[in-house]
Amino acid sequence: MIIRSEKRAERGRAVSLTYEDVQEILKIIDQSSTKEIHIEVDDFKLIVRKHGADGAPAVTTTATPPAPAPASSAPAPAEPEPAQAAQDTSKTEAPSATAQSLNSPLAGTFYRAPSPGADPFVEEGAKVSTGDTVCILDVMKVMNTLKAPCDGVVLSIPVENAEAVSAGQPVMWFEPK
Repeated sequence: MIIRSEKRAERGRAVSLTYEDVQEILKIIDQSSTKEIHIEVDDFKLIVRKHGADGAPAVTTTATPPAPAPASSAPAPAEPEPAQAAQDTSKTEAPSATAQSLNSPLAGTFYRAPSPGADPFVEEGAKVSTGDTVCILDVMKVMNTLKAPCDGVVLSIPVENAEAVSAGQPVMWFEPK
């Protein structure tokens, strides 16, 4: 699917995408059967390809930048198998009543260390300060550093190094101090 902004000349002003627009687009493609999407707005081009997509040419569509889709337009996720449901719950449950989570802002690949073979940014039990870099999220080959949301201690890291994560998924839990 290719989306181009063709309304720019009609309205006499430039059309742009915000960070939130890009997040919404990534959520939509993550929840749909679409394998690839191309978006062009002014000088900004975004190509999103799901893991395992064969790289075949995408279907071409011309439209204005998408508005956030209502929840009913996304296909309902399949019910997880009972064993999978228990596993998913253990990864999202708070380890204590006061624990604070660090959630992945986008779907991507979680990395505990700045490079292969390097020591992890933090280990369970490590003391952190608000704003300390605690991991990296690779989204379309862009490395995004994720920061500690509070002063405290790392309670748990429910995600394995180099594991794919979903938008909103907890990647670390902290006990605020």
